[in-house]
Amino acid sequence: MVEHAGRSLIREVQSEGEKKKLGCARGCGIATLATIGTLLIVCAGGSLLYLYVVHRAGSPEPVYLEIATPTVGEVRIAQLQWLRLKDALAQNREERIEFTASDLNALVAQQIEFAAARGRVRFTIADSAMTLELSGPMHLLSLPGPKQRWYDCALRFTLDYEYEQFSLGILEVRTSGWKAPDWLLTPAFDTWFNSMFTRRFQEATRNKPANVRVWKHIKQISVDQDKLVVTTQRL
Repeated sequence: MVEHAGRSLIREVQSEGEKKKLGCARGCGIATLATIGTLLIVCAGGSLLYLYVVHRAGSPEPVYLEIATPTVGEVRIAQLQWLRLKDALAQNREERIEFTASDLNALVAQQIEFAAARGRVRFTIADSAMTLELSGPMHLLSLPGPKQRWYDCALRFTLDYEYEQFSLGILEVRTSGWKAPDWLLTPAFDTWFNSMFTRRFQEATRNKPANVRVWKHIKQISVDQDKLVVTTQRL
């Protein structure tokens, strides 16, 4: 059911992305960060299944995740990093691009390419771990139970991507009023989850030749201190 939930989330994000004209037609950088975002949501979906089985998460009303209005300077910095990534991919250039949580939140708040995620995702990065807060309709998870409810959760995790392999360490899963116990989030869970996650990533990109080309230019992705670091490579 985890994989089914992941596939449903991928389809929903891709569908909304197409409506907002996401993809390489608007620039390779858009496809790259959109795919990163999709994979993070799939990560959340997989962990949320664990959460859902143990504790019936959900609320009758959606939770809108507010993002503090970024300053003009914050928007400019985020857009500069965004353009650097797009340019490095388009020009087949090796470069290290760093995004702070403020950059990611500013892109969600201001960039039309990420309008579908507005109010549904919020980022925090600290101590080499990312916290991803998510809100969305329960039916996207394809799980038994009430479909007219909304889930809201937060996940804290480490992230490393290199040589087409993901390594994620799930540190925390919580909703309002509930937190996954430590015994649930074990190294064995991480091993299983990373295997599923990498397989889903390979399947998702393999079916889209444009995404395959983009990801071949991605050398490494990591969360380092207070930044999400994307390193491109020359082919």
